[in-house]
Amino acid sequence: MRLLFVAIFVVASLIVMVSAGNAMDPSGIWTIEGRVDARLEVKCQGDTCQGTFQSAYGKFKAVGYFRENKLALVYNYFTPVASDSFGFLVYEMQNNSVMLKKAYDLNGKAVGGEKWIRQ
Repeated sequence: MRLLFVAIFVVASLIVMVSAGNAMDPSGIWTIEGRVDARLEVKCQGDTCQGTFQSAYGKFKAVGYFRENKLALVYNYFTPVASDSFGFLVYEMQNNSVMLKKAYDLNGKAVGGEKWIRQ
């Protein structure tokens, strides 16, 4: 009986460690693949996240949520830009070092996307 308890405990501990080790977290600094001027810094606490973005073209701040492998942000530019100055971003993490971004305007129309790499 004691041996069965120990075996169950070991298996349960391994499952918890593997699950925790595979958990994705978007917190950190990200750059657009192929660009050196664009930088996004994401800070998450639990499932709530905030981001700051800076590039040669503008700067914005964003807030949102992270669930499973998706980071959804609402952003507002602080500098004049040619496109909408606010909207929605969805980043889908492919793994812990790559995420794909899709941007949407306020009507839900997709307006762009890129591949982001963790620095």
